Amino acid sequence: MHKVNLTIAGNEYIVNTDEEERYIRELADEVERRLTKLMEDIPQLSTTMAAVYCALDLCDERCRRDAEIEQLKERLRRAENDSAAATVEANEAVREIRRLTDELIRQRRDERA
Repeated sequence: MHKVNLTIAGNEYIVNTDEEERYIRELADEVERRLTKLMEDIPQLSTTMAAVYCALDLCDERCRRDAEIEQLKERLRRAENDSAAATVEANEAVREIRRLTDELIRQRRDERA
């Protein structure tokens, strides 16, 4: 665990983390960018209010992405099931082709005999 010193919206923070410092700084930069934009767009917001709106926005994004991930997982499960069904059908078709080929060979042998 190590400490990372950050400045966000003019306030100093010390974060104890196991994550890479670069990653923590990237997160802090994104929060700073969002807070600055909010406070520029709505000048009457206090830093605390902007931080709450920023937190809500980030949570909303995460929830929407989680829902999207679940939809993608479901689509993948359906595709895997479809693929498995197609494989079964293909294997059955191969067996039927072999059976018909064997039958044709037998018929031709019988015709020659």
